[in-house]
Amino acid sequence: MTELKQRDPVNRPAKNSSGGVDYGIIQLRALRQFSGAPREFWSYYLVGVGGLCGAQRCTILTGKADNSAIKDGEAPKEAGWQVLSTWNDDSQNNMKLPMPSQTLLNKAMADGMVVESANSTGEATNPASVSPGRILIRLDIGPGQPSVVMELVSRQPLVAKESTLELIFRLKLVADIPAAYQLSREYQQARRDVVRVAEVLDLTGRLQADSSYQQAAMTICNELAAKFKCSQVSMGWVDDQEYVSLESISHMWKFDRKMVMAQALESAMEEALDQDTEIVLPQADGRTEVTLAHDTYARERSLKYVVTLPIRHSGNQLGVFCCERTDEPFVEFDIWSLRLFVDHTASRLVELKRNDLWIGAKVAEYMGKLTAPIWGAEHFVAKILGLLTTSILIIVLMTTWPYRVESPFLLKTDDTYTTPAPFDGYIDDVKVKEGDLVQKKSILAKLDVRKLQMEKSSTLAEISQYTLEAENFRSQKDLAQMRIARAKQEQALSRFDQVSYQIKKALIRSPIQGVVVEGDLQKLLGAPVRQGDALFRVASLEKMYVTIDVDERDIHEIEVGMVGQVAFIGRPQEHFNIVVEKIQSVAQVRDGRNVFTVRAKITEEKVASWWRPGMSGVVKLDVGDRRIVWILTHRTVEFLRMLTWW
Repeated sequence: MTELKQRDPVNRPAKNSSGGVDYGIIQLRALRQFSGAPREFWSYYLVGVGGLCGAQRCTILTGKADNSAIKDGEAPKEAGWQVLSTWNDDSQNNMKLPMPSQTLLNKAMADGMVVESANSTGEATNPASVSPGRILIRLDIGPGQPSVVMELVSRQPLVAKESTLELIFRLKLVADIPAAYQLSREYQQARRDVVRVAEVLDLTGRLQADSSYQQAAMTICNELAAKFKCSQVSMGWVDDQEYVSLESISHMWKFDRKMVMAQALESAMEEALDQDTEIVLPQADGRTEVTLAHDTYARERSLKYVVTLPIRHSGNQLGVFCCERTDEPFVEFDIWSLRLFVDHTASRLVELKRNDLWIGAKVAEYMGKLTAPIWGAEHFVAKILGLLTTSILIIVLMTTWPYRVESPFLLKTDDTYTTPAPFDGYIDDVKVKEGDLVQKKSILAKLDVRKLQMEKSSTLAEISQYTLEAENFRSQKDLAQMRIARAKQEQALSRFDQVSYQIKKALIRSPIQGVVVEGDLQKLLGAPVRQGDALFRVASLEKMYVTIDVDERDIHEIEVGMVGQVAFIGRPQEHFNIVVEKIQSVAQVRDGRNVFTVRAKITEEKVASWWRPGMSGVVKLDVGDRRIVWILTHRTVEFLRMLTWW
């Protein structure tokens, strides 16, 4: 295109330039590699053809085929022919010929070429002069393109056959240039499309590495800003209230959604989403979209060029992308490319958005899709809540449930034994504490026996003395004194046996196997005790039972032989079976309420080793099956009956 730029420095067609054959050849040769806009191409093309063929006017006309009344074997007619570009040689005073008629243009499309000789049929001829001839040639620029006819008005009348054939030959030589230009444009367009598709695939691959929705949104915004030279790219997502919430802004990890700019941007996104179309600023001629929010946002941000694109997936609107520029507008190819990016990344965004939901939202979404064929996908939460509420009401009103009376209990035993002090003395040692498990005959404590040992030794000496005295009196045959000595000897022996018994009883032993419930004597070591003082109380673990304090509101439900379960406060996870044995007939006041004491037997075969008398917990007695609505409301109903009774 060097020749064109040298002759026309501003790269604009010289519509009124008159050039010779050489100039036309240069123009047409350069056009075979031309890559500019179609309008410029046609202008240069007409200049070249005019110079090559020595024409005074060259015109390009386009039309649209009218196939409404085509018969077999007929060529399509064209409707609405329009002048696309015209070149005139104004170097001479040329006759102003009218444009060709509809019939003549249709004939050119059908035959490929029409030659109108000088003074033929006299269409729009001037009687005062001779009209030059013109040639109409069909230009085939490719399939799917509009019909194109080029009109060439010669400088000389087309009366000589040789000159006319020469002119037709030249036209046919250059008639393929528009098709080559169109093919080159399609190739360039396809090449750009392939490059853009490759970029889309590359971005899609990058998104696979992002594990979170927020990270993927930031990646897309940054990539679009870089590829399309945008000053800022933002993404908004439709929330549960059907409003657009700003999610990500390119190169900005954190931002405040309450800012005025952010709210204005969300309004612009909602405007595009409401109309479900791309909105481009500045708005092109013929576009009818409402752009009030976009204009406000662009004015506040001092922006010139803005485009917003809705994010669609499976027919649903999910969000909006907003791209901003300050230096150049968004062309049609940019918008097409952005749409390609948005459509191919929407599925990944939806997947990551779903993965970021908490488990309850995932279940709700899955159930919504599963039940959509039954009752639709809209308002799933309200529908499922209504269904659950109805089901719960039916269950509460119609079904029964085991009713259990709940009350506190105490673990008790009747087999308790008290170990008293066997004689007056002092506590020498204590072996156990309250709560210790003891075996039968195990030592609980020991009394001080040092005084008794001394008394025992003294008594032994007296026994020996009285024995010698008795033998001495017997040898002297003093029977009276011998009997007195014998009596004193027996008295000393009795005292010796008593002291020995006390020494033996100084070791206080447990009378039964059980647990020490009273008798913490560690603090009383060395303290005196009197004979008969209660030192320890040992409770048996074999015959234990529970006493239940049943409120007077529930006592009418309890019967002898009723079963239930108990759970101790220390181990609520373990339950033990019981059966009611006895119900006390007189109420007692405890903690400001009337209760009846109910005795129940534990039916477990083996007693747990950790049970201790006095342990407490909760017992639940099985009363029977009652309706759920009665179980839930009977307390309230009873209170209201007492309140409203008169």
